[in-house]
Amino acid sequence: MEHMDSRRPHAPEPQSLDFEIFFSEKLKARGISLKKLSEESDIALHHLENLLRGNFEKLPPAPYVRGYLITLGRILDFDGEEWWQSLRAQNLLEDSGPHDMLPRNRFAQKPVRKALWGAGIVILALALYLAVRLPSIVGIPELQISFPQEEQVVTSHQEILFEGRVAPGARLFLNGEEIPAAPDGTWSVEVPLSPGLNVVEFSAKKLLGQKRVVRRRVIFQPEASTQDIPPIQVIPRSETHPSQ
Repeated sequence: MEHMDSRRPHAPEPQSLDFEIFFSEKLKARGISLKKLSEESDIALHHLENLLRGNFEKLPPAPYVRGYLITLGRILDFDGEEWWQSLRAQNLLEDSGPHDMLPRNRFAQKPVRKALWGAGIVILALALYLAVRLPSIVGIPELQISFPQEEQVVTSHQEILFEGRVAPGARLFLNGEEIPAAPDGTWSVEVPLSPGLNVVEFSAKKLLGQKRVVRRRVIFQPEASTQDIPPIQVIPRSETHPSQ
């Protein structure tokens, strides 16, 4: 009884298959076009077309083709080094000389281009961030007092309520002390008063901008208390007697 080998058959060796046929099958298996492969591999489209047609004489010297095959092998899942050795053994590739090396400046340019691309992306992101955030960190902020709207108020209450709105992101101060505001910029605060004239100062400032100041004058006139009024003394009228 013959023993059946259930192991998966090996992929064809480079020597038993023309590269153009192998390359075509890999493209079909991956479902990728030459144009898309050119974009992913950074290999010129006409070089890929020459590889697919077997026009090796139209390709650059061997070191360049080696780089192409290794790159394509990573994308299409095959051993590019093995195929390069096979094509060289068949004298299908143009030899670039005894050292068979790529020019140094070819590899020196790519990191520079990548660095420039990276710097450009960072600069663009920073510019977009500043375009969005700049209005909230520079300039004179908006500051409004919606209540009371009068610049001078007379009240008999010991506290007065102020309400208003400040530009979102700006810091709000009451008589030099910072007070909180809602995310949309609205705020309210009760201010204690002293008898007589009270000058209430609100100010707002952005991170890199100038300060806006709004003032209100509040006169506190406490209501008179009956305990503070001195009692009225009634002096009885003296009786007069006619002189004898």
